[in-house]
Amino acid sequence: MNLLLMICVLFLSVMVCWKYKNLFHPLVIFNLLWLIILGLHHLQLSTLQQTFSDRSCLIFLGAILTFNLVFFLFDKKIKIKCQQHDEPNKKILTILKYMVIIIFVVEIIYSQGFPLYWKIIDSNKTYMDFGIPSLNGAFLGLVILLGTLSLVKKEKSFFLYFGIGILLLSRQVLLSMIIEAIVIYFCYYFKKISFIKLSILFLSVVIGFSLLGNIRSGNSE
Repeated sequence: MNLLLMICVLFLSVMVCWKYKNLFHPLVIFNLLWLIILGLHHLQLSTLQQTFSDRSCLIFLGAILTFNLVFFLFDKKIKIKCQQHDEPNKKILTILKYMVIIIFVVEIIYSQGFPLYWKIIDSNKTYMDFGIPSLNGAFLGLVILLGTLSLVKKEKSFFLYFGIGILLLSRQVLLSMIIEAIVIYFCYYFKKISFIKLSILFLSVVIGFSLLGNIRSGNSE
């Protein structure tokens, strides 16, 4: 079923790319990212990784098709602009930054530690034991959002959000910030991108992703 899902997404990616004649169109990138994610999952590179159930594959397919359908229906109304007045309010970003710090401290107190600390002291607790139920998901989403914005804007606050990802041993947080920032650069600054630097960044992300996975799983190989 996972292979069939990949074929459907590949076909959809080709059709969208043919329609817009632009490999870096946001909808094309959305479909290609899903294709890469599904492809990596299909390779079963992690010993801890579980296969998708048929129900999960159908949900993924439904979500991807729905997003594409909405984009097609409102294609003429969707305009992506990078204008000065569209930038987020700095005061709001500062408030959100302090909210992240406060929530993170509260969750550390609630969980009596954090994943990297538990790993160092060889505790039985894992990444899944961290955070306040229902709040942690929203917290991580906020970290990813602010981390992506700070990376694109080249602000020092990026290290705060990146550091939280390291302390949580969360590849999801780190990769989401980096991938989303790269996509934004592709959309707006394609002509200014250095592909040599991009290649180095890609290799660094792959190596970091692998090392962080080994640390979290306890696998030294």
